[in-house]
Amino acid sequence: MPFEVAAELSWARVLNRSRDFCNRSAPAVLDLVESDDPPLQLLLGSDALKSMADRIARRQREIEALKRITVSTDG
Repeated sequence: MPFEVAAELSWARVLNRSRDFCNRSAPAVLDLVESDDPPLQLLLGSDALKSMADRIARRQREIEALKRITVSTDG
Protein backbone atom coordinates (compact mmCIF):
# COMPACT_ATOMS: atom_id res chain seq x y z
CA MET A 1 0.00 0.00 0.00
CA PRO A 2 1.48 3.38 -0.95
CA PHE A 3 2.35 5.73 1.89
CA GLU A 4 -0.19 8.34 0.77
CA VAL A 5 -3.03 5.81 0.89
CA ALA A 6 -1.97 4.53 4.31
CA ALA A 7 -1.70 8.08 5.64
CA GLU A 8 -5.14 8.93 4.28
CA LEU A 9 -6.69 5.84 5.88
CA SER A 10 -4.97 6.63 9.16
CA TRP A 11 -6.26 10.22 9.08
CA ALA A 12 -9.78 8.95 8.32
CA ARG A 13 -9.62 6.75 11.44
CA VAL A 14 -8.55 9.75 13.55
CA LEU A 15 -11.41 11.84 12.20
CA ASN A 16 -13.92 9.06 12.86
CA ARG A 17 -12.67 8.66 16.43
CA SER A 18 -12.88 12.42 16.96
CA ARG A 19 -16.40 12.51 15.57
CA ASP A 20 -17.42 9.60 17.79
CA PHE A 21 -15.90 11.30 20.82
CA CYS A 22 -17.80 14.52 20.08
CA ASN A 23 -21.04 12.61 19.61
CA ARG A 24 -20.56 10.89 22.97
CA SER A 25 -19.32 13.91 24.92
CA ALA A 26 -21.75 16.57 23.68
CA PRO A 27 -24.74 15.27 25.69
CA ALA A 28 -22.61 15.17 28.86
CA VAL A 29 -21.46 18.75 28.33
CA LEU A 30 -25.00 19.96 27.64
CA ASP A 31 -26.27 18.25 30.80
CA LEU A 32 -23.58 19.99 32.84
CA VAL A 33 -24.27 23.39 31.27
CA GLU A 34 -27.83 23.12 32.53
CA SER A 35 -26.72 21.82 35.94
CA ASP A 36 -27.17 23.85 39.13
CA ASP A 37 -23.62 23.02 40.20
CA PRO A 38 -21.39 22.50 37.14
CA PRO A 39 -17.81 21.37 37.77
CA LEU A 40 -14.93 23.79 37.43
CA GLN A 41 -13.09 21.19 35.39
CA LEU A 42 -14.62 18.46 33.25
CA LEU A 43 -12.76 15.28 32.46
CA LEU A 44 -13.93 13.57 29.29
CA GLY A 45 -12.69 10.09 28.58
CA SER A 46 -10.81 7.45 30.49
CA ASP A 47 -7.44 8.86 29.39
CA ALA A 48 -8.29 12.23 30.97
CA LEU A 49 -9.48 10.49 34.13
CA LYS A 50 -6.27 8.46 34.41
CA SER A 51 -4.12 11.52 33.80
CA MET A 52 -5.89 13.49 36.53
CA ALA A 53 -5.78 10.56 38.98
CA ASP A 54 -2.03 10.22 38.34
CA ARG A 55 -1.49 13.95 38.96
CA ILE A 56 -3.49 13.80 42.20
CA ALA A 57 -1.53 10.75 43.37
CA ARG A 58 1.78 12.51 42.64
CA ARG A 59 0.59 15.61 44.50
CA GLN A 60 -0.53 13.47 47.47
CA ARG A 61 2.89 11.79 47.65
CA GLU A 62 4.53 15.23 47.51
CA ILE A 63 2.33 16.51 50.34
CA GLU A 64 3.13 13.49 52.49
CA ALA A 65 6.86 13.81 51.78
CA LEU A 66 6.84 17.46 52.89
CA LYS A 67 4.38 17.09 55.77
CA ARG A 68 7.01 17.31 58.52
CA ILE A 69 8.47 20.50 57.09
CA THR A 70 5.04 21.97 56.45
CA VAL A 71 3.76 21.53 60.00
CA SER A 72 7.10 22.59 61.50
CA THR A 73 6.21 26.19 60.64
CA ASP A 74 3.19 26.16 62.98
CA GLY A 75 3.45 28.35 66.08
